[in-house]
Amino acid sequence: SYEAIRNSWGKRCDTLKFFVDPIVKDDEGRFIDLRRSQNGTKMTLPQDVVVVYHIHRPWHTCESKKEGNCRNIWEKVWRSWLLIDDNGESDSSEWFVKIDADSYLFPENVKRYVEDNNMSPDDHHYFGHKLRHTEDRNLPPIVA
Repeated sequence: SYEAIRNSWGKRCDTLKFFVDPIVKDDEGRFIDLRRSQNGTKMTLPQDVVVVYHIHRPWHTCESKKEGNCRNIWEKVWRSWLLIDDNGESDSSEWFVKIDADSYLFPENVKRYVEDNNMSPDDHHYFGHKLRHTEDRNLPPIVA
């Protein structure tokens, strides 16, 4: 999916980076731990792929819903922001967008929306909507 994004809407982004889990599934369904070398060699990744190494709730350990919620979306986003700041990249762009690999982004629409509404990158903004995946209204909403 990286190639599809790079070859489509990714071309229209000023900067494009993919933040990935340290454990990925290969084409044959096997898990590869990017924190360790494979067969004595370290895996080479494209420059725009950033491995979020310190995730404590790896997604691959839950094989069924019986084992509870093992999704690590919030931790991955939080640690990605830490990496951006630790690497001195937080001042490299005025705006950052978090999007999933199965989504399509129109960067020029986001840029136009921000400009048309005179939004400053120095202020806090949220674009999106709240989702509720449960009938229990006492639980906090999922923000998307």
